[in-house]
Amino acid sequence: MTSYIITTFALLFPALISLINPFAGALVFYNMTAHRLPEDRARMAMKISIYSFITLMASLYVGAYVLQFFGISLGALRIAGGVVITVTGWTLLNAPRVNAAEAAAQSGGVDPTFFPLTMPITTGPGTISVAIALGTGRGHGSESGYLFFIGATLAALAISVSIWFAYKNAEYGIRFIGPNGSNIALRLSAFLLMCIGVDILAGGIIDRFSLHL
Repeated sequence: MTSYIITTFALLFPALISLINPFAGALVFYNMTAHRLPEDRARMAMKISIYSFITLMASLYVGAYVLQFFGISLGALRIAGGVVITVTGWTLLNAPRVNAAEAAAQSGGVDPTFFPLTMPITTGPGTISVAIALGTGRGHGSESGYLFFIGATLAALAISVSIWFAYKNAEYGIRFIGPNGSNIALRLSAFLLMCIGVDILAGGIIDRFSLHL
């Protein structure tokens, strides 16, 4: 019983945390919220972690049924998400640096916690598609399904806590590497985000149209 829960956790946590990569996402998070006050960023980090938990649980348990109901393939999901992530990365890569005065003036702007910070930047189409695939492999018996639910919930909760911790403390990492280092890191993270988007887009095209390269 306990071994099944541990096995489920050991399967889900490494697979999903490697895709989400909270510490790399924290750089993007700070880049998009640098104009906000520290308490606003802390609140947003908590909300993103909650939204991510809900997204992971929904993907694990009802994601396949939702896609089937609307006739959406995983390839189409990857293509759409890849386009959004690529555009977001390009926008961040070319965005001008925000100075402190402008940051304070913009602190009351639109709250982007769910879109695009949670989806597709944190729990994007790659994470969702993998979670759906892992969810479809769960046991359908009453006991195995119950144990899978416990293990999956613990894994999603641990991932959400990691996201909250990394995003909440992103400012300290940026301060540690200094202004020039932070600008380089943020531009690099934006470029990597764009590369991830292109990779997801390419994978979606290959999957959707059954291409063999």
